[in-house]
Amino acid sequence: MTKGRVSAAAKSLALTMNISGAASLRPEPHEDLDADEAKIWRHVVRRMPADWFPPETHVLLLMYCKQVAGLPYIDKLIAEARKANNHKEWKQLVSLRRLECKSIAMLATKMRLAQQSSYDKKVAKIAKNKSIKETIPDVHTWS
Repeated sequence: MTKGRVSAAAKSLALTMNISGAASLRPEPHEDLDADEAKIWRHVVRRMPADWFPPETHVLLLMYCKQVAGLPYIDKLIAEARKANNHKEWKQLVSLRRLECKSIAMLATKMRLAQQSSYDKKVAKIAKNKSIKETIPDVHTWS
């Protein structure tokens, strides 16, 4: 057994348990997901460290994938309602999309996938100020 901190490489190789309880490097998509939803699951899981999704978070990830995959369908319905000049249906669908987006954002934040949940406010402020200084030329208009 080694002493000291665990390296990032060692953490990325850590085993996690998938929903069925079988050991794997990363959790496999849940059996209830269709092909598009499973693709989103794999993309999200690959983007994060191997031990990021313990079994208790799988239901959150499952719902996140289902909702993200459903957005294009809602967008298609919104476009159809707009073309048909059906303002009432369009308004209801836009409201539904807003609720779905709020839910997706909440799930992403809870799983620490969103920028809001992964940035330190002090570090983000310093980075923002640095970015502003780099993009705005130091021009003195009064000289």
